[in-house]
Amino acid sequence: MDKKLTVAHVISDAGIGGAQVYVLQLLQRMKNDFRLLVICPKAGRYVEKYRKEATEVIGIDFQMAHLSLLETLRQLLKEYEVDVVHAHLMKGCIFSAFAAVGLKKKVFCSLHGDLAARNYQPLAFRLFSSLNYLAARTSVHYFCISAAERKQLSQQGVPDSKMSILYNAVDTQYFDYQPIVYQKGETLRVVFIGRLHPSKGILTLLHVAKRLPEVHFDIVGEGELRSTIEQAQATLKNIQLHPFQQDVRPFLEVAHLFVLPSNWEGFGMAIAEAMAAGRAVVSTNVGGIPELVKDGKGGFLCTPRDVEDLVAAIRRLQEKPELLQRFGTHNRKIIQQKFSLTVLTSRLRGYYLSEQS
Repeated sequence: MDKKLTVAHVISDAGIGGAQVYVLQLLQRMKNDFRLLVICPKAGRYVEKYRKEATEVIGIDFQMAHLSLLETLRQLLKEYEVDVVHAHLMKGCIFSAFAAVGLKKKVFCSLHGDLAARNYQPLAFRLFSSLNYLAARTSVHYFCISAAERKQLSQQGVPDSKMSILYNAVDTQYFDYQPIVYQKGETLRVVFIGRLHPSKGILTLLHVAKRLPEVHFDIVGEGELRSTIEQAQATLKNIQLHPFQQDVRPFLEVAHLFVLPSNWEGFGMAIAEAMAAGRAVVSTNVGGIPELVKDGKGGFLCTPRDVEDLVAAIRRLQEKPELLQRFGTHNRKIIQQKFSLTVLTSRLRGYYLSEQS
């Protein structure tokens, strides 16, 4: 029997986020094909989940001095005889790219929209842009989660030959299609699922909820704006805040509409999951979202931070229930065709195996 290829996933944050879910999905789907290692922080919500699926999880301190982190990663790649490195998020990608220099290993980098999503200060943005430019001169190849991310990397000097668009994906077997049942005059149930962070447009959403007192809003997630939402609940009786949920399907099942008023999204994993469940979407025309949601076919895309635009979109769906059903059906088909986990893992297997010498 041929020796299994050793693939190391290096992720610099094991907390809550789309990148963490992405890695977990790959472990679950590909553990029979490869020897899978995860190099990640010692603590985080997803560490134990990784342990259940990976061949081995190696916890390190990603906050150590930069040179020490480089050397630690380099030694691990040699010690575990890693064939392919798949790095995730900005820090994981940059350090993995340079740690692998001279080791004759291919490094695949998935930024997951990290550079834009974290709203880096101008100096930090220029620094990471320069590091991306330098990293692209090594053996690294970038997996872009959207054309928007590819364009951003191109502007930073990353050659087209070093990039491929590889969309994030959804397990369409896990997220069953649930037809939308809503009639005009009923209470419209809207759900937001994501980090409670300013970049997700949470403050805009609260203003939207204030303008639509007859609409029920479920807000699901954790983050720095949780206390702000808790305070808003005192006056906004139509919003209900829920903690982070490992399984968001019950919230999607009872919702008629998914809303994500983000100021920026590299891809929009929560949107993709809602689409897989057959939900219509109201979101914003930023980042990779237009590659997921077709305006007027799967939902409505609004101007970020534009409360009136978002209110108008929700009211239109409230008045025309047939659009909710039509958009939801369209979205399920799009996910199955272009954004399913089966499509993603099939392409990744090709990339990984092409590196075997």
